[in-house]
Amino acid sequence: MNITIPPEDLNQALGKAILETLTEDARNTIITDAIAYLNAPNSRGYGGDKTTPLQDAFREGVRRLTDTLIEDVLKESERYQQVRSEIAGLIAQFPPVSSDPELKGKIVTLILDHVQEAQRVLERDRGY
Repeated sequence: MNITIPPEDLNQALGKAILETLTEDARNTIITDAIAYLNAPNSRGYGGDKTTPLQDAFREGVRRLTDTLIEDVLKESERYQQVRSEIAGLIAQFPPVSSDPELKGKIVTLILDHVQEAQRVLERDRGY
């Protein structure tokens, strides 16, 4: 028998078990140390900015939100719709796919998603 527990449930159960078995002093120490860690500047290598893990987490959250917003705007753009239409036209040339509009739509979406992901990787690697 293979039992699978979702990671969120496992983390919640583990956290609850740890906090319920620790003394109040131990819990306070863990919380104080965690807060100190989140607020302690980390060096970013030679001559790099010193940021805290909390600042890094905030920046990552903003970056992800920005990526999502930009992606939403791009998907509504005329150029995106044009490229989508061109890909759909190419896919329509394959008889097994062209007869199933739902399958055709899924394939077009997958292609565009992978192109966008490749573009993100290139931009990240180039430092944009």
